[in-house]
Amino acid sequence: MGAMKFPRISTLVLTAAAALHWSRGFAAAQGYTVLHYLATDASEGMQPQTELVELGGNFYGICWAGGQYSNGTAFKITPGGTFTKIHDFDFTVDGSTPLALVDGGDGNLYGLLEGYASDPGNPLTFQPGVFFKMTTAGTVTVLHLFAHDGSEGGLGPAFLMLGSDGNFYGTSWTDGANGYGTVYRLSNGGGYAKLHDFGPFGDAGGSSPNSLIEVSPGVLFGTTLGGGANNYGTVFQLAESGSSFSVVHSFATSEGGLPGGGYTAPPLVLATDGRVYGTTAEGGAYDQGSVWGISTAGDFSVLHQFHTTAEGFLSYAGIFEASDGTLYGATSGGTGDGLLYQVTLSGSETPFHAFDPSGADGAAPYSGPIQGSDGKLYGATYGGNSGVGVIYQHTLPPSVQSLNPTSGPSTGSTAMAIMGTSFASGATVTVGSVGATGVGFVSATQLQATTPALSPGTLNDVTVTNPDTVIGTLQGGFLADFLDVAQTDLFHAYVEKVFRHGITAGCGGGNYCRNNPVTRAQMAVFLLKGKHGSTFIPPNCTGIFPDVPCTPGFGFPDWIEELANEGITGGCGGGNYCPTNPVTRQQMAVFLLKTEHGSGYVPPACTGIFGDVPCPSQFADWIERLYAEAVTGGCQVSPPLYCPASSVLRGQMAAFLTKTFNLP
Repeated sequence: MGAMKFPRISTLVLTAAAALHWSRGFAAAQGYTVLHYLATDASEGMQPQTELVELGGNFYGICWAGGQYSNGTAFKITPGGTFTKIHDFDFTVDGSTPLALVDGGDGNLYGLLEGYASDPGNPLTFQPGVFFKMTTAGTVTVLHLFAHDGSEGGLGPAFLMLGSDGNFYGTSWTDGANGYGTVYRLSNGGGYAKLHDFGPFGDAGGSSPNSLIEVSPGVLFGTTLGGGANNYGTVFQLAESGSSFSVVHSFATSEGGLPGGGYTAPPLVLATDGRVYGTTAEGGAYDQGSVWGISTAGDFSVLHQFHTTAEGFLSYAGIFEASDGTLYGATSGGTGDGLLYQVTLSGSETPFHAFDPSGADGAAPYSGPIQGSDGKLYGATYGGNSGVGVIYQHTLPPSVQSLNPTSGPSTGSTAMAIMGTSFASGATVTVGSVGATGVGFVSATQLQATTPALSPGTLNDVTVTNPDTVIGTLQGGFLADFLDVAQTDLFHAYVEKVFRHGITAGCGGGNYCRNNPVTRAQMAVFLLKGKHGSTFIPPNCTGIFPDVPCTPGFGFPDWIEELANEGITGGCGGGNYCPTNPVTRQQMAVFLLKTEHGSGYVPPACTGIFGDVPCPSQFADWIERLYAEAVTGGCQVSPPLYCPASSVLRGQMAAFLTKTFNLP
């Protein structure tokens, strides 16, 4: 593992269909603004290391040093950059070296300090940690002093979070029963309960905890800097009652070392996909750290390995999930003097701001940004005047997340609402490659526009370009309707779904051929794509049906043979498949149910639902089961009829496939 780099032993508290695209290189620093340079004389504080906290529309933060007593400060800053120092910490009054600050959910802020001594000259008065409450005006109340003997933990880099039960949960990096840290619970009145003591480095249960997250009421996940099977740290699970503890994952050298960010305490994030994500500061395939994810069941994966200067390295900061569905974080190394970056849940990493090598706009961030209620990113870092510190704001590129409606006539003139984030007044909209008209700014999360004329039967990207030329795109967002499937068509919604899922592209010329019968050859493709997905490619054919030549130019022989190999059909009799024959509604019942449930599926016995389907008969059980699964209601409601010998039309097929495979 590479050498650990840190400023001091302290530290941090720390559907989507939208595809985000950046139109310029990150070095251009578009969207980045320094809100405030901390005073050169450090009177306002120096070297902020924790994430900001938004409360009441303003942002609050702490500096671990500087201020009137050189013991650290707390400050408030507005989104417009108005800065106010609200408290100077005093070692002999309320403590020194603030390490953590969180929203208490009651209009107050709560945090941790590294130590306190009523008489600095008398070691017996030293407490290795302070839990405090602070009003938004800066009035501090000490709620709990950690035990002098260190039995409750020594804060080291400390982490604090608010649980769903209204209590606070925190970590200490050192001390405790074994000298290697604790996890504890604190009430907003100062009540303390130790939940777990950690063992020394090399201990299987982990050592030196530095972050926590609540994955469900009563259950915490956390990380340790060391210990575990490989002594590269662990992910652990702990009951909020302290009644149970287990190691969920031990980090390997290839996965990254120092989980949670080395000698800091950044946050983990429980993302919208149900997985917990975090960072490692070092280690990994390139010894430059990683972004990782883990399910609550313990399924671990490395999301991204940092490996170039342009990507950044030494991610001491944690990550968070923004409203655009992607993760954001910071590295203290890389191009310039550290980077801000985003990484998608699929692992694609994009740096979007490189701090100036001079440190003029900030430097070596040891905490990541947060997203304000206005959609912008806010953070604090080193650098600026004499390296004292910087508070910054970054406007995200627009993110197009949804449309209403999602389709319309290819002739254009459809009024469309565009929902997303970070839209700016004066933004333009294109659908496909054609400019929309009537673009109106409703809010930072909504635009309105009118669609242009488009090629029928096509999916078109919807792109928003803000006045600063940064863009956001919803790929394939808008369907220009097929010429023969109008918005009012009974099957329109089903046709749109099978088209969006890549099951069919229509029949050509901008048409879907809604009333054409589905052939048995076409049905092989529809069923297998519905079952396996649009990217499925069947094995090469070998020639098992005499009437399905395995030769180039013959329609769908690979698909037909795979349908047979999966046991969904045995052909039409006499060893043949009858590829050009229309599929009947009674045959469709068997095809769909075997594809859905497997080749060995046997439906329940029929009871006699449809007047034109005798019970018992060859297809009656299958037809009635398809009805029971609400895939079809038949061809007539009263009296109930099924029309078993009728051909399945392509419009009907879209409905059958959507319902059978639950296409969203």
